[in-house]
Amino acid sequence: MVLLDVTPLSLGLATKGDLMSVVIPRNTPIPVKMDDVFLTTEDNQSTASFPVYEGERTKASENNLLDKFSLSGLPRIPRGHAINVMFELDYDGILKVSAEDETTGSKKGITITNEKGRLSSAEIKRMIEEAAFFKEEDKKFKKMVEAKNALDEYIYRMEKAMKNFDVSSKVSASEKETIMAAFRKGKRLLRSEEHMRLQCLRTILRSYKIFVNQ
Repeated sequence: MVLLDVTPLSLGLATKGDLMSVVIPRNTPIPVKMDDVFLTTEDNQSTASFPVYEGERTKASENNLLDKFSLSGLPRIPRGHAINVMFELDYDGILKVSAEDETTGSKKGITITNEKGRLSSAEIKRMIEEAAFFKEEDKKFKKMVEAKNALDEYIYRMEKAMKNFDVSSKVSASEKETIMAAFRKGKRLLRSEEHMRLQCLRTILRSYKIFVNQ
């Protein structure tokens, strides 16, 4: 029997809505190198931040923050711009995380050693137990964030579409104002209502789609 070293906790990044996006799952044999693609969340975003976490909770801030870095020099274009992120963990537990924008060639990274903010065996065990205990709560949190992000993305795409003459010319000025007012209300809700019910978000999204497609 061959004993393999494995990652004691999942490794990943915090994404929009404080969701933990896992790049290297827990119990992955090491050494290991894995990559993923992350998208900018704002228009004309020239800098992207990458908080690196280890842990099993769905909410990133409930995990252990190892370090963070930023990639600057991004092209000022609409949100959704792809950035390649690479995680590399070696036999000694040294973690290298890098982010690269292929369109500009900009690249930035960090190296995290075992001495830098890593957890003890007891702390790792506690985090795994907590993740199991809060499993259902984390599922609800993930569904809520995904619903918020879906509503936000729909409003963003429709507002952008309404600026297109081919689209906006098909509705009257009063209809356009009604649609835009509804979207402004939706954005205010997303900014202020931290404890909105999941069903409420889904209902708002459905009503928008029905209204716009009338």
